[in-house]
Amino acid sequence: MTEEEVSNLTYEQAIIELEKIVESLESGSAALDKSIELYTFGDLLKKHCLKKLNDAEKKVSLIVDKKTSSEIELEPFSDSE
Repeated sequence: MTEEEVSNLTYEQAIIELEKIVESLESGSAALDKSIELYTFGDLLKKHCLKKLNDAEKKVSLIVDKKTSSEIELEPFSDSE
């Protein structure tokens, strides 16, 4: 899977793939070269998951509590922050 394909995965899809890699590496059944390949792919998936979590955290932090009512207001999210 390429970096571009990984970037198109949802957080949940990436976690499932990452779990498969961890299971494979923990089993010790993969050859050294395959283990290195899996580890590299796992690192890419981990970074993707962290980015997704960071982006979600930014979006959640933009929720502003209105002082005059019990409603909440969402402010537009900008990647440039």
